[in-house]
Amino acid sequence: MAESALQITHLPDSVTEVQLRTLFEVFGDTVGVELKKVGRYNVGVIRYRSSSECEQAVDNMDGSEFLGIVLRVRRLNINR
Repeated sequence: MAESALQITHLPDSVTEVQLRTLFEVFGDTVGVELKKVGRYNVGVIRYRSSSECEQAVDNMDGSEFLGIVLRVRRLNINR
């Protein structure tokens, strides 16, 4: 099974990697969580073991509200 990843943008400044993992692990087996600053924005990347887990997370979380902010969640292409 190939890993799949998604990107979360519009994250609040106070968010932590632990919060992201907790929020997104309900959709499957997360194998990686990263949080980084891009310009003045926080961006999160979650990696899943399967593409179906990733799709489920995107379908359920894009446009959802977290800590008062509407999240944007999209699938990433990972080439290994």
